[in-house]
Amino acid sequence: MKRLLCIVFCLYCCALSAYGQQPFFFSQYIYDVTSLNPAYAGSQEALSLTAQYRLQWQGVEGAPAFQSFSAHAPVASQNIGLGLRLTNDQIGGYSQQTISPIFAYRIRLSGKRFIAAGLQAGLNRQKVIYDKLHLRDPDDPAFESLPAVYTASFGTGVFYGSRHFYAGFSVPDLFPEMSSRLQKGAHRSSVRTYIGQAGWVLDVHPEIKIKPNFMVAVPEQGSIYADINALMLLRDVLWMGASYRFRQGVALLTQLQLNPQLAVGYSYDLPLKSGIYCGAPSHELSVQYRFYFVRTGIPSPRYF
Repeated sequence: MKRLLCIVFCLYCCALSAYGQQPFFFSQYIYDVTSLNPAYAGSQEALSLTAQYRLQWQGVEGAPAFQSFSAHAPVASQNIGLGLRLTNDQIGGYSQQTISPIFAYRIRLSGKRFIAAGLQAGLNRQKVIYDKLHLRDPDDPAFESLPAVYTASFGTGVFYGSRHFYAGFSVPDLFPEMSSRLQKGAHRSSVRTYIGQAGWVLDVHPEIKIKPNFMVAVPEQGSIYADINALMLLRDVLWMGASYRFRQGVALLTQLQLNPQLAVGYSYDLPLKSGIYCGAPSHELSVQYRFYFVRTGIPSPRYF
């Protein structure tokens, strides 16, 4: 009975998304800020590759699974950042794939500080396959699989960064109402969402640093999403910390800097109440590689 209720809840979420969908948020968004803000592209002063995988609600049939891959690097005179982000989102019989080119322009300030503005464009492929659902009448014509639907999105953001502090503001989809009118039949439409984020590093010991971060997403329709976390860095090798999502859940976070270029991260998420999201935990894995040989004198590890 519990499994059946979980599946009904998942399908209910899909139905809600037909009216408005917030951007998907990884628990480890702090490891790949381009997932929130295109203005971050190129900010790590090297070619940076990040792969992330999230398994939502472990043990629940048809539960969401989300994968992403991003690449970004500075080009030209190091004031321009270019990037590309690929995502795959699946829940039950619904799937969405997105490809998003990213452009950012940075203005350098004194003291290794900078401010940047960014743009991104997204091409989304959405498809529902009813064969993956448990239907009482599989031959019902109402549940025939439909062809994939393609939609577009355009987003922007601004970002301020330094060695020990960052802050950003972004809007991942500037014109959701235009996409809805031009591309009828889309299985999922987005709403305009305003995202603010900030973080800083505190030196509490020669071998210990504390890094608090917060992120707030305010959609024009729907609930506010808020996340606050704190990480501790030990000897510039091991990150450990926890995250709290307002009225949703908590997550334990860790990242291991295997060498100056390669880092592996993991998070374990738990809902606040057993009735939320079926009470099942979620797992998230990230792998990041930075080609620091592009330039010399780049600090490692990068705090932002």
